[in-house]
Amino acid sequence: MDIILKALESSIKHLKILDDVFTDEQYDDKQLYAEFKKKIKEIDGELKERFIDEIYVGGKKGNSYGRQMILGDIFEYIINGRGYYYAERSQKHKSLFIKLVLYLINQLILWDSLTVSPKLRAKFLEKLEQVIDKDLLFKEEEMIKRHEALKKILRRYRF
Repeated sequence: MDIILKALESSIKHLKILDDVFTDEQYDDKQLYAEFKKKIKEIDGELKERFIDEIYVGGKKGNSYGRQMILGDIFEYIINGRGYYYAERSQKHKSLFIKLVLYLINQLILWDSLTVSPKLRAKFLEKLEQVIDKDLLFKEEEMIKRHEALKKILRRYRF
């Protein structure tokens, strides 16, 4: 899992660096880039919120909770979409890709143990709050209250 997450993180960093350089440096088409960046920022209202919610949302998504499904979808799309190009190279590559998918599934199942281990859950929530912007972590006041209540309960189990 580490090498996959590191590669995904590198892709995100790469995109961020591209945007930073195109935003900050001087070049012939800088004005054009700035215009598109401005147009993207101007998209607001329900369309913007709902699109962003499809990429990462904390709390409710309609009447259900979306973050777990969103993370699963993103992971699945990337692994299957990009993995196809690896697997089609040879029978050996296909075999290794299938093994990888099965191992990843088992690891994801183990992640589910967070829900039953107070110690792991508390540590996870603590780290999540340190890394994810609060406005993305939870959108609704109700979910913030539930989160705080869960943390309070989990404090009893700290070792």
